[in-house]
Amino acid sequence: MRPEQFRNFSMRVGEDGNMWYALIGPNLQEGEAGFGETLPEALTNLAELLETRDLEALFARIERIKLENITV
Repeated sequence: MRPEQFRNFSMRVGEDGNMWYALIGPNLQEGEAGFGETLPEALTNLAELLETRDLEALFARIERIKLENITV
């Protein structure tokens, strides 16, 4: 993927119970998230997860979800 393809997507970080998460997507159920006991661990986990994913398909799915939420 080219860097400009990432510009429409944001990453969020937060806590879910006693774990940190780093999230790309609308929510924890529909997006891709990394988890860890610390924020750096969550970011690392997300980076490792993304290395195994088809990023084109992931971002197309997230974009489709965003559009569905707009039209509802």
